[in-house]
Amino acid sequence: MTVQPPSGNPFAAQPGQPAQPAQGNPYATVPPQNSGNPFAQGQPQGQPQGSGNPFAQGQPQGQPQGSGNPFAPGQPQGGAGMPGGGCQFCGSTPTAEATVRARQGMIIANRTQKVEGSFCRSCGMAVHRELSAKTLLQGWWSVQSFLLTPFTLIGNLSARGKFKKLAEPSGGFQQPMTPGKPIMRRAAAVGILIPLALAGTIVTAIVLDDSASTASAGDCVRNNGTTISPDIAVVECGSGEAQFKVAERHEGTVAECDRNRYSEYREYGGSDDFTLCLEPLP
Repeated sequence: MTVQPPSGNPFAAQPGQPAQPAQGNPYATVPPQNSGNPFAQGQPQGQPQGSGNPFAQGQPQGQPQGSGNPFAPGQPQGGAGMPGGGCQFCGSTPTAEATVRARQGMIIANRTQKVEGSFCRSCGMAVHRELSAKTLLQGWWSVQSFLLTPFTLIGNLSARGKFKKLAEPSGGFQQPMTPGKPIMRRAAAVGILIPLALAGTIVTAIVLDDSASTASAGDCVRNNGTTISPDIAVVECGSGEAQFKVAERHEGTVAECDRNRYSEYREYGGSDDFTLCLEPLP
């Protein structure tokens, strides 16, 4: 009599025995067994594996990774645009708020440079000396700039007063600027002679003006031009240059001189219209 094998899978695992790989894939991996720690927690799906250090602290979200050097210096504090009141150039304290300007004349135009913000003592003095020296040399070369340059220099002196009251700088992220030579010991200091020379020229021209407009009755004059285009200048009566003596002076051009006795000189079209009656000298 033939015995039939039992139906089902004759290789099915018996109760209490470890599971075998499913038939059909003899190379299937056996599922991992428990590590032996009955209190181990399962790894959440989608989370990275831990480093193996149960005391390691997680990285805060949104923070940059460290460089690996716990003694690496941090970002400079007190720089330009940063809170804390540090100097905008070196980060040092104490500081003062000020504005320093330079002016440059260019014949028919002028240009202004401005540096404003927080300055320590050293950086403030360096900027003041540099821009003021530049202004002394370049600020006089246009009419508008000539008139505004004195106010620019006075404003810079006001800023300098603030810097001089500050203590020596400290605590910056870099060395403060070196102030350099005082303004009057720099080559640009010769620029101060420009307005002085111009002022002296104007005063001299006014004092020594010998044109006909300054002549009055009793003065002696000389014609350095021609009869058609006269050029009357005032001269000393005792000198050999005197040709005429001013007998009368009339403001405006309406009055006329006695043609039988005097030569007539008129000047008009300017700021002062007048007529001179000139008596020839022997």
